[in-house]
Amino acid sequence: MEEEVSQKTSAMKRSRELENQLQEMQEDLDAEKSARSKVEKQKRDLGEVSYVQTAFDSVLNLVFA
Repeated sequence: MEEEVSQKTSAMKRSRELENQLQEMQEDLDAEKSARSKVEKQKRDLGEVSYVQTAFDSVLNLVFA
């Protein structure tokens, strides 16, 4: 009987440890998703800036040509 209680206690402890690990991994995953989203937004913004710069250069070339 004591062995069974000990096994159940160990199993419950391991279960809590795994739940904590899973929660930490989920938090890491959420942080990674957030960082990727931020980088994607910055890439889009940079693309827009590049487009505006190209258009501006074209206008300058027409004006000063």
